[in-house]
Amino acid sequence: MRRIRRYSSASCVRIRSSRRRASTWRCFAARRRKRCCLPTISRRCRRPILGDGIRQGYISEDDRKAHLEAWSQPGAFTGGLNYYRAAKLGPGGGGHEAFETRHPVVSFEVKMPALVIWGEKDPYLLTGNLNGLEQYVPKLTLERIPDATHWVVHEMPARCERADSRFFGDVRIIEFDFWRGAQPMKKTSKQPAKNSSGRPGAIPAVPIEAVFSFLRGTKGTSSWTKQDFAGTLKISVADAAKILPVIQMQGYIHPYHDEWVTTTAGEDVSGARPPRFSPEKVEEALGELRERIKAVNQNSKSPYKITEAVAFGDFLLQKARVQPAEVGIRLEPRKAKRGESPATQHAAERAFLRQLRQKAATVNTLPYAEWMSARTHRRLL
Repeated sequence: MRRIRRYSSASCVRIRSSRRRASTWRCFAARRRKRCCLPTISRRCRRPILGDGIRQGYISEDDRKAHLEAWSQPGAFTGGLNYYRAAKLGPGGGGHEAFETRHPVVSFEVKMPALVIWGEKDPYLLTGNLNGLEQYVPKLTLERIPDATHWVVHEMPARCERADSRFFGDVRIIEFDFWRGAQPMKKTSKQPAKNSSGRPGAIPAVPIEAVFSFLRGTKGTSSWTKQDFAGTLKISVADAAKILPVIQMQGYIHPYHDEWVTTTAGEDVSGARPPRFSPEKVEEALGELRERIKAVNQNSKSPYKITEAVAFGDFLLQKARVQPAEVGIRLEPRKAKRGESPATQHAAERAFLRQLRQKAATVNTLPYAEWMSARTHRRLL
């Protein structure tokens, strides 16, 4: 706490005391000295998020375990802090200018309709942040909840759901469960596609990772069509036509005549890279990886057996230059280790996948997920 207060008073000296207290977390999280701040923030998170939530009943014991397991994964907390470091939003001081003096309003204007749900008792983001928000979001719908805090979605889920229903007209968006991961896509059949929700106009469920995998593949492409989107994700064109406007709302794509263009934001969020490899190099690397997978499965001393290997990426599109192929690999331990924490298991699996990849720059090995087999792919087993 002493280090936090010292940093707050040095970096947020130009703000009123109430705003300075509210900005303490944000200022401290944005520090670049990861080694000193990471353990402290990790400990400080548990009390306001978990302790208060359990006492007030909106966080269950299962939720607590899920939080701690997620935070214990390698790089999980660092990734969260990097959001604050990269955003560069907040009060002035500490060697940098305030947000409003560095960026004109027009560069951050949100042209799509937007819903903001705000807990007025939020100790970190005070209601003063709402002042002038309509300058940035002309089509703003604001839902202020007097008795809610920073964790408004957990505290008052029914109230938030009603606000969502009014705003979206009771239409589902791309479904993604941030606690359990992406839900499997349903493969399309030759029969006419039925709406997954049974309601006219409802948007079908597609894992967000599958959408991002498509956006990655459009890097270096001037434009693409809804037929391209539907063909890659193996959904109907009608479903693609419903999903694409939702992605547009996020600012990841925008229309171009009868086609679509992936924006810089879409390339960034999906992790797209410049296509600099020849398809032959990628095919060669996949062939070598296939042989290593066979060797692993034939080696009884290997700690894992590989039960699924699925390759996907823009190398399937017959482009002149492509990005590294992505390969989802499912590992099955040959011998179960008792007492090993999930974090240790994840770290061991990641290390094994890196070893399996070796130093190939044209292939990325990833933990397998069901959506990888639902989109266009090539099996290596």
